[in-house]
Amino acid sequence: MGIRKSFLIVILTILNLPIFAQNYRVMYNYHFKSDSTNIKSFHDEDMILDIDETGSVFYSLPAFQYDSLYIEKRKTNSFPEYSDTSKIKFFVKKMYPSYSLELHTNLDIAEFAVKDSIKIKWSILQEKDSLKGFSVQKATADFGGRFWTAWFCSKIPIPEGPYKFNGLPGLILKIEDSTKSHLFTFIGLEKSKARKEYFNSIKKKKNKVIDNFTFNKLWHEYKKDPAKSSKFLLLNSNTSFSVSFNGGPVRHTREILLDIEKEEIEKIKKDNNFIELKLYE
Repeated sequence: MGIRKSFLIVILTILNLPIFAQNYRVMYNYHFKSDSTNIKSFHDEDMILDIDETGSVFYSLPAFQYDSLYIEKRKTNSFPEYSDTSKIKFFVKKMYPSYSLELHTNLDIAEFAVKDSIKIKWSILQEKDSLKGFSVQKATADFGGRFWTAWFCSKIPIPEGPYKFNGLPGLILKIEDSTKSHLFTFIGLEKSKARKEYFNSIKKKKNKVIDNFTFNKLWHEYKKDPAKSSKFLLLNSNTSFSVSFNGGPVRHTREILLDIEKEEIEKIKKDNNFIELKLYE
């Protein structure tokens, strides 16, 4: 049975439990449009929200599967037989009890932890529905330059949700923006007794901490010179690189940098429909 199917059949009764004395793993499907100019640019990725008494981490399931395999392979000085196919490269850390946030993301090869302490102002409505057999209630909020509609389950008294979303009196089971570009949908929940090695490695990861304003400034610099970080690393390493694949022509450092720059420019063009538009204004 696949990991996704196993989550679909998990049934938990967690009422009246000391929630943050437990470890939980929540699974979501993330349905998103990466390119706002292309109606065919929708993708799907399953995501994990791991929760313990100190905080939570939200990250990609395919990235978890690949990195877990990589960790195991490195113990035997070998490498995975396949590449990382994850589409989502960011992860989000929430720290309890303050609910301060860190969005771990990158610009070219430079990695950052973008710190945020914003409190989402929810409007809780009386409208109710059901999802995956759970009774859910509607709530709305403006966040990150988008208008969001969430459905939360008060019977699962965990004030958490996917990405940066939190603060409702129950677990968010579904949340979508008004343009229908970004949709997170609950798959399942399990109580996890053993803390995962990958979860711990993510929680301990120390990227350069910056605020939203600084990230926005760096984003605009990145758009002007998309390979800046790679250029700095390669051209200041006092090392010359030459690469040839499958007997093809040898490519030297500057040619490699031109390829990186072209790739980053294409990425900027096609990956433009961000969850938080305000970060990239």
